[in-house]
Amino acid sequence: MLKKYLIGTAVVALFAFAMTVSAVDFGSTTLKVGSKGEAVKAVQTLVGATADGSFGPMTKAKVMVWQAANGLTADGSFGKLSMAKANAGSTTPTTPVATGCQAGWAFNPATGASCTGTPTTPTTPVVTGTTDGSITASTSSYVSSTVTAKKGETKDVVATRLQASVGPVKVTRVDVTFNARPWLLFGTVALHDNTGKVLATKTLTGLSDTTELTVGTSYQVRFDGLDYTVTPGTNPDLAVSVSVLPASDKITGQTVTVAIPSMRTISEVGYTDTITTAATNGVTLTITGSVAALYTRISPSSPVAGQQVVSATQTTNGITLGAFSIKTTNTTATLNSVAFGVSIPTQFTNYRLFVAGSDVGGASLATGTITFSNLTIPLALDVWTDLTVKADAVMGATGTAHITLVSDTANIVITDANYGTATITAGTRTSNDLVLTANSVAISGTSATLGSAIVQSNNTVGYNATYAFTLTNNSNNDLYVSSTAGTFVTTTKTSGTANLTSITVSPATVNGDATLVYAIPSGTARTFTMPAAIYGASGSAVTFKATSINYNTDSALGGGTAASISTGLSALSLTASF
Repeated sequence: MLKKYLIGTAVVALFAFAMTVSAVDFGSTTLKVGSKGEAVKAVQTLVGATADGSFGPMTKAKVMVWQAANGLTADGSFGKLSMAKANAGSTTPTTPVATGCQAGWAFNPATGASCTGTPTTPTTPVVTGTTDGSITASTSSYVSSTVTAKKGETKDVVATRLQASVGPVKVTRVDVTFNARPWLLFGTVALHDNTGKVLATKTLTGLSDTTELTVGTSYQVRFDGLDYTVTPGTNPDLAVSVSVLPASDKITGQTVTVAIPSMRTISEVGYTDTITTAATNGVTLTITGSVAALYTRISPSSPVAGQQVVSATQTTNGITLGAFSIKTTNTTATLNSVAFGVSIPTQFTNYRLFVAGSDVGGASLATGTITFSNLTIPLALDVWTDLTVKADAVMGATGTAHITLVSDTANIVITDANYGTATITAGTRTSNDLVLTANSVAISGTSATLGSAIVQSNNTVGYNATYAFTLTNNSNNDLYVSSTAGTFVTTTKTSGTANLTSITVSPATVNGDATLVYAIPSGTARTFTMPAAIYGASGSAVTFKATSINYNTDSALGGGTAASISTGLSALSLTASF
């Protein structure tokens, strides 16, 4: 501990000092933090601070104690009221004083100049309403004894617990030491308490930001001018955090010892102490896990397994083969290249990659693999990004289509934010199967709705139902469907009676319609709605469903090429219970 100093003796020292210095003209200037000069030395001597001529936080603290003891506002600035109070508390000097000074004054209240003379010993000021508290430091569990920090990461590395007794005590300075050159490893060092309150932060750019205690092995970072009060019963933890530099070439895997060897405190009555602590800890610096790590999955937006109708007479554009989600952890990254395996590559052309709905580039195709390269797709930290692959199906394409993303360094290339090669989490992701059917008509919007039960006059029960679907003509020719419901749609039932009774079509009429047919011109679509009737015996259940939808290239339906759609009709099925 440092030796404590009483304020009362400071006034004697001031008057001894006044005999040896010439008057200094302050004008109307108030002395405060940042002021320098002989006048500051006089004030420092008065209040018991080190007389170095520089008004700093310690001098301010001493002035505040002196002001409080003399009935002044304790703001830490030494102005005209403080000068007058100092003069009023002096005794009559034994030698003549400077012009403008009255007997016993230490300062001229009009000019602020020092008064010369040899006063008698003044009465020691009496301090009331304050306590002489003290602080002890002990081991803190706020920071783990095993700390590992990665590049670019901010971690708490050492902490100490403080306990005040008797009264509040202010922490004004904390020293932190490192057994290695800290500016080569850390960008900033910060001091905070266990509530998250930041007391101070220091940026490290070189040796000038530290004190070299021992070349190469001991360096000190000092947090001075603090104003942190510890009151009895609070027992706060003071922790040191460091921000590890993002440049991996500065991290060698060593363990750096960080310590809080001492701190400076001041009590309410102005006593200062240097508190020694045993707070020391090691932080192991590593590049493991500091580079980006890539994870993949099948995207929720990827198509479900099912039928994909393609044109038998022309290219079908923009079929989604699959969608995958990727994300990085540890740091942000950029996707540079990604490859997919394709199950039936010859059935497609013009492969495209989409991110957030935007086309980011085409792919080269080689031996069943499509590769998208020269990409600059940003990957946010811990956020899934969708990669959607689309392609055009060739005329009459058939087969089962799917794509596979292989998560390895041969198929995907990621650069992290620090220009490191990302760690790829091994795994294979395969999209759902799409069964290509080479029809000229695509079906969509299929639905079947069962109405409420209706009791007939003969006490039998029946149900009204509704079928609906849309047909799109993807061929180069006009197509036609029968206006007779039972010919247009082939149905089956498990028992009872069930049938489609009529057809409502939208658009209601198009060029090419006739008595027996509805026309679907090339490149257009029409929606068909059909009422149905279902009857069954009491206690039975009747399932009524469509098995095929028929069309033709001949408006008379008697020639040309007849075709039908028999897959993708699962929605056109109803079960009625009686």
